[in-house]
Amino acid sequence: MKAMAMFFLVGAIILTIPQRAPASPISFSVDGTGAQSPGIPAISNSPFWWIDSRGGVTGAAGAPFGFDLFQAPGINGIPDGWTGSLLTSSAFTLGDGETLNVALTLLSTMSDNWYGLGFAVLLEDSTVTAILASSRPDGIGHFGDLVHPPDADFNKPGSDVAFKATSGPISSNFQLGGRTYGPSGFFGSCEFHVCETSILSSTTPGAGTYQLLFGSFDLVGAGPAVNALAVTDVSTTVPKTVPQPATLLLLGLPIAMHFVRRRRV
Repeated sequence: MKAMAMFFLVGAIILTIPQRAPASPISFSVDGTGAQSPGIPAISNSPFWWIDSRGGVTGAAGAPFGFDLFQAPGINGIPDGWTGSLLTSSAFTLGDGETLNVALTLLSTMSDNWYGLGFAVLLEDSTVTAILASSRPDGIGHFGDLVHPPDADFNKPGSDVAFKATSGPISSNFQLGGRTYGPSGFFGSCEFHVCETSILSSTTPGAGTYQLLFGSFDLVGAGPAVNALAVTDVSTTVPKTVPQPATLLLLGLPIAMHFVRRRRV
């Protein structure tokens, strides 16, 4: 009986482990500068999409989606003077209880990029329904390097988004769009200074049709640094349905009986 009870417990745990699978095939479109890249070990071994801040798209391009960058009330969108690129996914559907997982990496060609911005949002009906990321490439959530009021900080992912960010230097050189990222001499070198932030965000928004919108922006004339955003993975997690107790009994009984026979040997 103990063996049978233990099987039921283990079986219940196994049957509730979520399944992780690639999201339904989606395509991406770039407004500005960006493309699909073959795998680069420093970013992802698999192909990925990227955009950077050289695209010339104004921050006003994000206004129709209702993207609110700052915590301060009444200060919305991306400020005038910032330009960059946008990456938009095709529409995809999520089922009830299905979790969307998005992995991305923010990059800078040199350290102290105080005015770089990378963001990711989830859209429903062409309107922002969740902020998945909003950060400088060094992981800091505001522009500049001076003391500032808290409401000048970027809006962070809400409580409905599981968020993890890891920031650090870039140890090896690679190129995106002809620009070199990584160690670049003593001044501004990304070998010892923070120039990269890897982010994983997950949300379960409910059944519906959605899109993903990513942005990479910088203040025109702020310096020679270029920042980029790479989308390294988009997947979904679907919890398995736990069988009814009667079904568990039918599945477990032969194995449990086998354990009992072994114990009697």
